Amino acid sequence: MKKVVSIGGGHGLSMVLRTLLPCNVEQTAIVSVADDGGSSGRLRKDLDILSPGDIRACMLALSQSDDEDESSQLASLKKIFEYRFDQGELDGHSLGNLIIVALARESKSFETAVRQASELLNVRGRVLPATESSVVLCAQTEKGLVRGQVQIEQTPGIEKIILDPDDALPLAGVVEAILDADHIIYAPGSLFTSVIPSIIIPEISHALKITEADITMLMNLGTKGPDTNGLNGDQHLERVLEHGARVDRVICAIDYLCVENGPQNMEVVQAAIGSQNDVHDIDALRKLLVDILKLE
Repeated sequence: MKKVVSIGGGHGLSMVLRTLLPCNVEQTAIVSVADDGGSSGRLRKDLDILSPGDIRACMLALSQSDDEDESSQLASLKKIFEYRFDQGELDGHSLGNLIIVALARESKSFETAVRQASELLNVRGRVLPATESSVVLCAQTEKGLVRGQVQIEQTPGIEKIILDPDDALPLAGVVEAILDADHIIYAPGSLFTSVIPSIIIPEISHALKITEADITMLMNLGTKGPDTNGLNGDQHLERVLEHGARVDRVICAIDYLCVENGPQNMEVVQAAIGSQNDVHDIDALRKLLVDILKLE
């Protein structure tokens, strides 16, 4: 099986994982854990723990069973992990997030908690937090330094994304996965808070430069927040390259953030993979990736 490593956070990364799940590939997700909003943000603040939300979403995306009886049990377990409270002190919390946190506190290791939860959910592949310790996402802007993912998403004029601390180490296994991959995909998602945070971790950045895998950037279908409002496809690509990332190929949906002026040695693929609801057409995207990456 070919080895595919997908990097990002939020809905975009889990979408890529679901897209490739039916394919005969070995998947690894490298997930940004800098989220400080919603349930994850509250847990980070209260318990000083890595953000569990995007990790949970990726595990659910890779959760699958071939056995009919086990599949029914797994479906019930996935509903539990997806359940979100809507009142009282737990209002807004995802039960899956709380389970991951409980496993982490019991084992005294977030990495162990992710592995245990992955076993519970019969995850087909690996889900790896990008860093082994908590980091704060920061942005240099036209008006000064902004700290925290939630604040960055509401701030225009972003010039550079940095991490605090800036020498954060990747989780064990992350660099090895990148170096051993056949293909690497930068998943769509918030440019400054999902895509870039993982690729600027020093050891990850270096691994992405030297890996023999080809690297594909899957473009968004539009801009959704003040931080990227007004940026076109070329500018999205430029921001990623300015942060030191390598990109060998860009895939854009026709009429959505198309790249017109990429570097000469970069392949640009435009295809009908966007829907009228501003979400990627998973079936069309799978067909395209299977063809381009020569998957099975």
